[in-house]
Amino acid sequence: SSAKGPYVKQTVPKDAQTTAMIMDAIKGNVLFKKLDRSLRLEMVEAFHAQSARVNEKIIKQGENGDVFYVLESGAVDIMVALGGGEPTTVGALNTPGSAFGELALMYGTPRAATCVCTADTKLWCIDRTAYRGIVANSNKSKIDMYVKLLRDITINDKRLGDVMTSSDLVKLAEGCEREVHQPGDIIIRQGEIGDYFYVIEKGEVDVHVENAMPASGRVSVVTGNSKVSSLGPGASFGEKALI
Repeated sequence: SSAKGPYVKQTVPKDAQTTAMIMDAIKGNVLFKKLDRSLRLEMVEAFHAQSARVNEKIIKQGENGDVFYVLESGAVDIMVALGGGEPTTVGALNTPGSAFGELALMYGTPRAATCVCTADTKLWCIDRTAYRGIVANSNKSKIDMYVKLLRDITINDKRLGDVMTSSDLVKLAEGCEREVHQPGDIIIRQGEIGDYFYVIEKGEVDVHVENAMPASGRVSVVTGNSKVSSLGPGASFGEKALI
């Protein structure tokens, strides 16, 4: 058999109401909440519809699963059999947007419960291959973008792309974390010990320098006349934290 290639993006058409329902269902879920909105939307686009009849088992306890489900309509009972005994109902899902089976997106562990329909049911599903593929594609494109940004940064008159190997640049990119700041946020303060080096991906940052430092060594307020420059995408600051 041929080796699997990279994940190819899937888009399953769905109306705005369904998109919003799935978005709402996943946004607080531990496997989705750290993803940015555009990535969550790509996940939602990959969900496909599945119908099940009353008394049909969607998930069977003990079987390996790789699908995460969001309920659109109908009702599902969650049943667990302990120690080889008869299954007992431990919960019921009948609210649109109810979600179950998310662990299957991460691990190939046996299902912990049986989920059986108590009415004709419509579900939206995403499998492990799609989930992992979307995350992997996103990570690769993010690292490629970070490498491109880092390559052109100059520290002590040396361009990183001239003094670091491609593999070192990739390792540095893999260590980058994205931070999002709102207008007015102070990212670093004059006088404070710095631990981070920043590269601007998008947006604009004003640099302020106070000539007369307060006794505490901390500038708490920036004033209009202390601004010395503005930095845009591709610019960097805080590099002394690395040295």
